[in-house]
Amino acid sequence: MNSARHLLFAFLACVGLFAAASVKAEELGEEATAVKFWTYANCALDRDKWLAEKMLSAPANSDARKEATRKLAVENSGCLKGGGNLKLTPGIMRNTVAGAYVARYFKQAVPADFAAAPEIYSEERLTSAAEPKDRLAIGLRRFAECVSRKEYPRVAALLATKPFSDEETAMFGELGETMNSCIPVEQGTKLGFGRLDLRARLGIVAYELAVAAKLEPSHA
Repeated sequence: MNSARHLLFAFLACVGLFAAASVKAEELGEEATAVKFWTYANCALDRDKWLAEKMLSAPANSDARKEATRKLAVENSGCLKGGGNLKLTPGIMRNTVAGAYVARYFKQAVPADFAAAPEIYSEERLTSAAEPKDRLAIGLRRFAECVSRKEYPRVAALLATKPFSDEETAMFGELGETMNSCIPVEQGTKLGFGRLDLRARLGIVAYELAVAAKLEPSHA
């Protein structure tokens, strides 16, 4: 049996993700955080689109990416007004900005655009990862890539919605069947995570997929 099939992503919050329109009390912290990140990403794109693009296009772990990320954060710190002690790690910042970018500039993309694009998070890449945490991370991105390839317009529409809004809940509902089809069915690792993490993964992978397909950003 392929080791890639050993991953089973059982979303512990799937009922709330795909069905419930209300937000539970214990989710209020995550909701406020998600909204702050989403607001920041859109504000940074409004104010500094060129620098955001420079950050997103820079090679992974490069000095260019680190410098662009630092500069974007410093020059757009005003986008986190009222953020209190909220802190953006470089990874969270890049993922949220990538999601906002997809929602604005790649919203016209369709599944056919990616037919010729090579798989980014391949099974070979998964099985070659030495550490369990690395295999899990790649497996989750394989899931996000599967969803994005099948439903790119809906993923872009989801990323445009305000986190924990009725509109977001509706979009998750529309994506529910596709998400289920992208989850391996064999016994494996169970993982639960909320909307914030799921949106971040979909955002960065949808951006990477557009780049892999060499799509030109549209006008917002």
